[in-house]
Amino acid sequence: MGAWALAAGMVFGQTWLLVFGSVFLAEELYETGVVALILRRQADHSN
Repeated sequence: MGAWALAAGMVFGQTWLLVFGSVFLAEELYETGVVALILRRQADHSN
């Protein structure tokens, strides 16, 4: 969804879509990083 918002913002020249897409993608990257960190730590402690 974030990529679509960024693309639409570029095509239609809408700043709010660019901001929304950027914030949405940043949140998803942060969330994925936290989950990856939790899974790595859990794997380290299980050995």
